[in-house]
Amino acid sequence: MTSHYRVLGLQPNASTEQIKLAWRQLSLAQHPDRAPRDPQANDRYRRIREARDCLIDPVARAAHDADLRRAPPTTQSLESIFSAILLGEWLRQTQTA
Repeated sequence: MTSHYRVLGLQPNASTEQIKLAWRQLSLAQHPDRAPRDPQANDRYRRIREARDCLIDPVARAAHDADLRRAPPTTQSLESIFSAILLGEWLRQTQTA
């Protein structure tokens, strides 16, 4: 199971404002219009939007958190690890700039 927190580069204790800020920054940077020739741009943007939608809804967020606690530890694919590192690193750099 992919953590919506990881998609947005956030910790599980992130506030609603932090979630909205991360979503805004990532959606502007990852919007498909910015990379019209990138076939994965729509998928990245969709994951960012789904993460925001889930985490700003208190009921959906509680269910997501419960699912994360119940999920057995799994090995992540290299692609998901790489995406999480890139998105998280980009977010950290833009917040400190």
